[in-house]
Amino acid sequence: MAAADVDDAAAGIDDVALDDANAPPTMDPNTAHLQLKISEDGLTVTRMNNPEGNAPQEDPRRFSHLIQVASREMYSTGSHYWVVDVSSCASCRFGICSESMIRNSTTHESRLGENDKSWCIEKRKTGEYVACDGKEKKDRNKLVDSGQFALLLDCDEGKLTCVGKRGQPYVFNIPKGIRVRAALAILDGPLARKTVRFCPLLP
Repeated sequence: MAAADVDDAAAGIDDVALDDANAPPTMDPNTAHLQLKISEDGLTVTRMNNPEGNAPQEDPRRFSHLIQVASREMYSTGSHYWVVDVSSCASCRFGICSESMIRNSTTHESRLGENDKSWCIEKRKTGEYVACDGKEKKDRNKLVDSGQFALLLDCDEGKLTCVGKRGQPYVFNIPKGIRVRAALAILDGPLARKTVRFCPLLP
């Protein structure tokens, strides 16, 4: 991603000191559904038509039914910042999930943004973006179209702020002190548009 694009995505997060907490989360292959291919550096995720590799599907860390993945890093204190580039993905959900969220179900219990243990932005195939935090779909807040989002996770204040290249920031309120991981779901869409990349938030 070009520096200018990241700068645009960061617009709206003011007076934030970027430090070591600016390292983007790396996706954990041990949590990934087998249709997700994780790059060696853990920063790029691509949905494949067929299962990737021969890892055991029954691993308790793994999203065994839904095409999702969580980060290696777990956060419970401090502030952390990163950018999610969804310009090469037709439809996905990105945000955070609590360590206690169930991963082996096909129901809302394991689906990002459809329970009280996950908070995310959904990009739809129509180009529409909505905030998902377990509420009914009719109550979800629509966001302005954007190919990149800057995410600011403040564990101590209990807030996840999502900022697109345009429009106003959207703030999720999350319980303070819980352990969370960055999380991603890649939904149905054209095979050529099923890739998401995590990037640092540039100063």
